[in-house]
Amino acid sequence: MTIHVGSAFGHVLPSADIVYVNAGVLAPGVEWLRALNSGGRPIFPWQPHKGWGSALLVTWQKKGFDEGTDDGGVHLLQLRG
Repeated sequence: MTIHVGSAFGHVLPSADIVYVNAGVLAPGVEWLRALNSGGRPIFPWQPHKGWGSALLVTWQKKGFDEGTDDGGVHLLQLRG
């Protein structure tokens, strides 16, 4: 396993089985999806609206992406230092 720390937006990523992101985003980065091997999974908190989001399971297959599964919602905490 190799861990790359930093922003993955706008950067070409090495091929990977999993792309893990720990910040809520409106949509996955194109670079994340292009980096996935067949059977690979992007893991990220999808947050289309401030304060709430949904957890999805999305798997890249040779034919394209399989449908995701919505778990009913995820609440994201807004933390301030």
